Amino acid sequence: MGTWYADATAQLFPVLMGVVTSSDYRAQQSYAAFNAAWPGWPTLSFNSQDPFPWCLVVDGAAAMGDNARVATYIATMQGKYVNAGFPWPFYDAEAGWFMRANSYMMGNGL
Repeated sequence: MGTWYADATAQLFPVLMGVVTSSDYRAQQSYAAFNAAWPGWPTLSFNSQDPFPWCLVVDGAAAMGDNARVATYIATMQGKYVNAGFPWPFYDAEAGWFMRANSYMMGNGL
């Protein structure tokens, strides 16, 4: 968990990809460990290890039903990327995941 990519981020993929549900004990344990290791991820605290915004991580949080962290992440993204015209390293894959997170927060599910 001490390395952002690929160690910590990989912990979100089982729930993100529907391999396990958010109610699965393993998903809950993994997500709790992820947040304990990276409590500032919604404000991009991991940028010292990786400059990308990692929008798929917020979709993992959405899959876990973590609306508070999703909202914080979206607000952070607004300030750093949206209001600045989506500068690099924001790119098309990030955009897709970010659109999914926004859709989720609008009540459309994942």
